[in-house]
Amino acid sequence: MIISIHLANVDDAESLTAIQTQAFERLYQIYQDEGNPYLRGSNEMKYQIENSTLDIYKIFADGSLCGGMSIRNNGNGEYYLHRIYVLPHLQGKGIAGKSIELCEKNYPDAKRWKVDFPIDQLANKKCYENCGYCDTGLRDTLTDKLTLAFYEKVVCGIYEIHLTQIHIVAEVIRASFETVATEFGLTEQNCPNHTSFITTDKLHNHIESGWLMYGLYENGRLVGYISLSNKNEGVYELHNLAVLPDYRHKGYGKQILDFCKTRVKELGGSKITIGIIEEHTVLKNWYAANGFVHTGIKTFAHLPFTVGFMEWEEKKFFIKTERRIVHVTNYPPLRCLQLHASRFFTVRSGIGSPLCRIALTLARIFSTLCVSSLSVLYSRVSAFFSSILAVSCFFQSLIGGSSFGSNRSCNTPRRYFSAASNNASPVRLAS
Repeated sequence: MIISIHLANVDDAESLTAIQTQAFERLYQIYQDEGNPYLRGSNEMKYQIENSTLDIYKIFADGSLCGGMSIRNNGNGEYYLHRIYVLPHLQGKGIAGKSIELCEKNYPDAKRWKVDFPIDQLANKKCYENCGYCDTGLRDTLTDKLTLAFYEKVVCGIYEIHLTQIHIVAEVIRASFETVATEFGLTEQNCPNHTSFITTDKLHNHIESGWLMYGLYENGRLVGYISLSNKNEGVYELHNLAVLPDYRHKGYGKQILDFCKTRVKELGGSKITIGIIEEHTVLKNWYAANGFVHTGIKTFAHLPFTVGFMEWEEKKFFIKTERRIVHVTNYPPLRCLQLHASRFFTVRSGIGSPLCRIALTLARIFSTLCVSSLSVLYSRVSAFFSSILAVSCFFQSLIGGSSFGSNRSCNTPRRYFSAASNNASPVRLAS
């Protein structure tokens, strides 16, 4: 059977609605829910097509129209499989699964797909799992008869790991750390608790202990892993950063590490700690290059190696101001302004010039924004406004102090603005 899909137009609404009604009648008889597509008319589908709220496809089997499906773009590379349906006498023949695979190819920018369906519909469950979707564990009980299960399929990027993926995670971790075990002569006899021998039971314990688990995907495959545990307020410990050997040297390790730094800050933390094999010089240097500092070592009787401890801490950025003195940032792109503002220009008490006040405020705002991923751009803009401030101060000093307050001047101390860098709707499958 040859399956194909084509985008629908308004003229297709009537025929697709007729198929949809036949396909969902059985589910409506079971759940009697008001949201069932069985109750929807062609006007709804016409509206969706005309207003592009959904991408609606026609499904053909050997050239004959036999079903339809609709896709919603949630933004940021996330797509939602809103609905799929096949004529009753053709259900169970793999048409829905093949249609999903064909549809996904039309969205090369997709990072993650989501879908939901009645939890007790085992045929739906099998179809989605065969297409690579996994159970997120989320449920939504709509009525006493109808509970939806939420599934997802990750194509690329870093996303949370779900309980149903633990066996895959264990395989990725073991394969990733096998090279470490070989290099340092670790076996299940001399180091049974090493990460290269991790079990699914241990990962289950991590989940129950509240560890946060994330996976990195490439082309739908889990190729990297990381977990975080909350040690105490503001401090998180990083565990088991893993990348499969065949996927190394692509920047994935740094991508995972940067993700963890961002996630910790989102959780209100400011520090990440990690323990590694102290003798693993390459790994230690890699963490150091990514902002971690070595804090100490410790030996354990049950381990055939020394444990080295490292940590990364977010450096807070702030701006200092002093009355009658303009302090300029010591952030590298702006360091030259220190010379202009500190040595050559003096701002009179009160900083009365409107231009001076505006430039000072804008310079402070953009200096603070230097901590973002666009730090280079922001620092240049900050330099621009700081230059305005310096020029304003220069002309103010030429004019004199009669219009701006006291004519007294003061020496500029060795303090500056400190801007910082950081080192350290329900879907049902009727098929």
